[in-house]
Amino acid sequence: MLYRDFATQEEIDREYDPMRGRDPAALLADWRRRSERVCETTRVSFDIAYGPTLAERLDLYHAGNEGAPLHVFFHGGYWRSLGHREFGFVAEGLVRTGINVAVVNYALCPTVAFGEVVRQSRAAVAWLKCHGESLGVDSGGMSVSGHSAGGHLCAMLLATDWQGGFGLPDDLIGGPCASVVSTTCAPSPGRGCSPSCSSPGATSTTTARSSCPAGYPRRCIWSRVGRSLRSSHARCRPTPSISRLMA
Repeated sequence: MLYRDFATQEEIDREYDPMRGRDPAALLADWRRRSERVCETTRVSFDIAYGPTLAERLDLYHAGNEGAPLHVFFHGGYWRSLGHREFGFVAEGLVRTGINVAVVNYALCPTVAFGEVVRQSRAAVAWLKCHGESLGVDSGGMSVSGHSAGGHLCAMLLATDWQGGFGLPDDLIGGPCASVVSTTCAPSPGRGCSPSCSSPGATSTTTARSSCPAGYPRRCIWSRVGRSLRSSHARCRPTPSISRLMA
């Protein structure tokens, strides 16, 4: 068996396909249309660089109030597709209630190794913490969320040793919504994920394990995530809020 009860890569790909039974083109067209509509009514700072590579960019949706709190969103796409621009529509409701929203872009597998995606996500949050004042946002106790692959990245953020790795306070993410929404399962054992994620070095067993939040029990990550952890792709039902958001 290639992985558990699966004999072929095709069987694995079929079971792990989040778009199975849906029309991907229609879904993405709707997301893009809704995102464009939000940009027409909201002040947006596009493609702010938070790191040295071209992929390390974010869009900041301004609530209009100086020093308003900040929410950070990480897009989905199975770690291998899509970008921040398709998910601008998630900012609409938050901005309306006076919350700034940063929608983060990151490099995709297999162009980069899996661990690099995690590193860029951490770098984005660290950069926002350090530059909040110049951006006109309150980045103290920011909140985070993500869809699908972005949910996994949020779990890794909650597992981060901010003090030891970045010299930042460990309660860096401490807003009222430090949550992981609609996340897929962590890749295990690495080979067995879709081949689009499994180029040499992209998702080796070692890399996959180091990028799995379950490997960080000392950070008490699951007690922080609590009941906010759901999966729209696997066994659990998605949270009602994210179901309405992504429908």
